[in-house]
Amino acid sequence: MPDPILLLVDDDPETLASLASALERRFGADYRVLTERSPTSALARLEHACERGEDVALVVAHLWAPEMTGLDLLARVHDLCPRASRCVLVSYGDGPAYQHVRRAFVLGQLDTYLLKPWGDPEERLYPVVSEILGSWARSVRPRVALLHIVGERWAPRSHEMRDLLERSSFPYRFYSHDSDEGQRLLRDGGHAGGLPAVIFGDRCLTDPTNLEIARMLGVKTEPDGGLYDVVVVGAGPSGLATAVYAAADGLRRFRSASSSC
Repeated sequence: MPDPILLLVDDDPETLASLASALERRFGADYRVLTERSPTSALARLEHACERGEDVALVVAHLWAPEMTGLDLLARVHDLCPRASRCVLVSYGDGPAYQHVRRAFVLGQLDTYLLKPWGDPEERLYPVVSEILGSWARSVRPRVALLHIVGERWAPRSHEMRDLLERSSFPYRFYSHDSDEGQRLLRDGGHAGGLPAVIFGDRCLTDPTNLEIARMLGVKTEPDGGLYDVVVVGAGPSGLATAVYAAADGLRRFRSASSSC
């Protein structure tokens, strides 16, 4: 199977070449970085790739592309390749663009955005692209479970835990308490209490709170003291992009998952 595709679409040949070169240097060992200047040609290329069963990891499109807007193109991308991540490229100072981008986020038509020029790719470009490619890989590729949950399948608390771990992209597996594997895990862990049980290595917690799970995993649960210039609510790729741009401008920022606020 060939490497997953990272497709860039921009009618500006200099921007396209610069972006392709930067991404090829960092991600070329694991992804095929392809370019198209025409949205129509890009869609045809994606259609052929999906028909052959090739993976499309990310499509980056300039907002004001010819023939159709970048957002229209990305909507078509979702129809062709539902698992592909979508990123729009916006120029600094393009005021009218921000309203369109915000609306696309609200409607779920966009995963993240990039601002051009991006300057040193280590500061802005690579962190955003790394995050979204990581999210894509976690969603489509098999993962080794690090955390095991044993509980009643339809219990509200079991659902809450699974939802939390899914949104955090943390590798886990859920086992029904009356399944053979679930019973084995409870016996091996010496668990005789209530459910759900959360097992991490040789540790087993009985119906823990989210805070107890986070502490067991070694997650930092309290922000540093002092004042923050920017607070980003939402820990997905778009939240990371906002935090990256704030950091590049020297702002002190705090980033939180929406459910923790």
